[in-house]
Amino acid sequence: MERVLQKFDANGDGRITRAELAATFESVGRAATAGEVARIMEEADTDGDGYISFAEFVRANVTANAAMAEEDLRHAFGVFDADDDDLFRVLKGLGEASTVTQCRSMIDVVGCGGHGLVSFGEFKLMMRRGRGLGNART
Repeated sequence: MERVLQKFDANGDGRITRAELAATFESVGRAATAGEVARIMEEADTDGDGYISFAEFVRANVTANAAMAEEDLRHAFGVFDADDDDLFRVLKGLGEASTVTQCRSMIDVVGCGGHGLVSFGEFKLMMRRGRGLGNART
């Protein structure tokens, strides 16, 4: 989880600012509106200091994984779009050094249909089981 926080925490101070949160969304090709950033900050910044600390980040992600709403899952699915080129683009935007071949392997592990794609149902099942795409690597 700390490695994921580092993707958001551009200046390495151990906490996420509004600007860092917005920049991370933009880096994966999905610019968040000021309202979306404000909502995320409000939900995650439980101590009200204007930052998301590591503890708050973990708590927000555990809560999200435990009770992720269908709408949130559809939004996440839309960011990845679940094909190898889009997955490659998203991971590259996050600074991951995955190849297109590795992305295809991740999709093959998650996708049950053998069609080289991940359906929304497969994505939802993967996320609810807590595997995430990063854990789908072979």
